Amino acid sequence: VLDAALANPDPRDRREVALLLLERETDASIQLSHLTPVNVLLENPTLGADDLPVLRRLLHSGARAGAGLGGVRVARHPIVQLADRALDESEIAPLARALLEAAPADDLTRPALPDGRSVREYLEAGVFPHAYPRDGLRAQVHEELERRAALAERNGYR
Repeated sequence: VLDAALANPDPRDRREVALLLLERETDASIQLSHLTPVNVLLENPTLGADDLPVLRRLLHSGARAGAGLGGVRVARHPIVQLADRALDESEIAPLARALLEAAPADDLTRPALPDGRSVREYLEAGVFPHAYPRDGLRAQVHEELERRAALAERNGYR
């Protein structure tokens, strides 16, 4: 039911139903198809910055911010999904921030695409299926990687 709500193309209905389901302590870590609930939401053709409360609630309810059970050969990484959307960066920036905050530590540097590239490498290549710039998203990922490196250094992991 959650996947169906997240796939609803009507933005208002999608948000209302998804938030209602997630308020009832729905376990969003359960993956019912090759897509995680996060992947389902990000594939929605009417996705926008207004979906941030749904994305945050999904992540809070256990949804994975990275590759799902099938790995990178089955579903795209959520940050790659956002990069590939024909949306202005102002629409994807808040969604990307929520994903970056929830992503596993090495999620941005390990292979995330079938060709073996990481999310960082994909963004740095700058080849997207649309004409929208992704400088802001690239900067967000860079800042997150720097933040994580500084944290690891402070904690003696470097």
